[in-house]
Amino acid sequence: MAGLLGDVLPYVYSRGNALRRGLLDMVENPVASLEQTAGLLMDKGNEQRNVLAQAFSNPKQPFQVTDPKALNQATQGVMNGLLGFAPVGMLAGVGAKTADQAALAKAQELEKQGVSPDAIWQQTGWGKGPDFRWRFEIDDSTARPLQRTWGEAQDLKAGNTTTTKRQRALAHPGLSAAYPESKRIGVTLKPGTSTDGAYFEGAFGPSVNASADPRYGFKPDPSVMLHELQHYIQHREGFSQGGAPGQRDIQDVAQQIFNANKAEFLGDPKQLMQMAQHQAYQRLAGEAEARLVQARQNLTPEQRSAKFPWSPDYFQEATGVPLGSLIFR
Repeated sequence: MAGLLGDVLPYVYSRGNALRRGLLDMVENPVASLEQTAGLLMDKGNEQRNVLAQAFSNPKQPFQVTDPKALNQATQGVMNGLLGFAPVGMLAGVGAKTADQAALAKAQELEKQGVSPDAIWQQTGWGKGPDFRWRFEIDDSTARPLQRTWGEAQDLKAGNTTTTKRQRALAHPGLSAAYPESKRIGVTLKPGTSTDGAYFEGAFGPSVNASADPRYGFKPDPSVMLHELQHYIQHREGFSQGGAPGQRDIQDVAQQIFNANKAEFLGDPKQLMQMAQHQAYQRLAGEAEARLVQARQNLTPEQRSAKFPWSPDYFQEATGVPLGSLIFR
């Protein structure tokens, strides 16, 4: 097995993931010991252990917990993502108002000189993504969801959806400075604990759908919000886009995955096709990038500089898909 975190992160940060819901149900105390949480997950008789096993199983090789230390690290990542404690880093482009143009010019010159991409990243903070567009990371360590207004709270407490602006759903000084218009992105919040989210480019502008958790003051999951807001940056900068599992332009890839696994799959072929479509969806460059943003949320500034986002081994560990298997749209 290619390392526990390489298996964990793609699932931990995928929307609607059973493990994240299970951990949120289990960790009622935000300051609970990570070691204790990991121990509960390791307990074979524990219900959450079953959730973990189901979340990381596949038709060929059932997931097995073999590395407690890595499990602790993965659990910490889950909790930070759920509770919004850790700094996160979104990937912005040359159109951002906070883009360091002098550093970008240096990065472009270093590239001409044949300097390696990871060295360019460490020296300038700029790097080319797999779609060959330049990116840098926004400092959004102060990003936090705000308390709901009285009207918003009343809507949500009554079980109804409510609408607000991004600036209220997720106050984010770094994103606001880079893309001031992002403060006005419409956000529709639905009461619940789901980690599903969605981003739309509609007739009235961009919008995000997310759940608002009643256990945390009807605040949306910051990790989900950042995933969806990365899609906004992708549209704004012309980066490769995300999508949905059922879209037509990834069905050929889904069919290839289906064909490669059908001989060994013992379940319902419809289930295998659903899995194949989901795997194809995860290969969309925009979706992988949004998961990459989530996977880097626990890194310090020093770690962020040292870890080149598009190093093939690191990228696969963080996103769950090989860099060379991405689908661009």
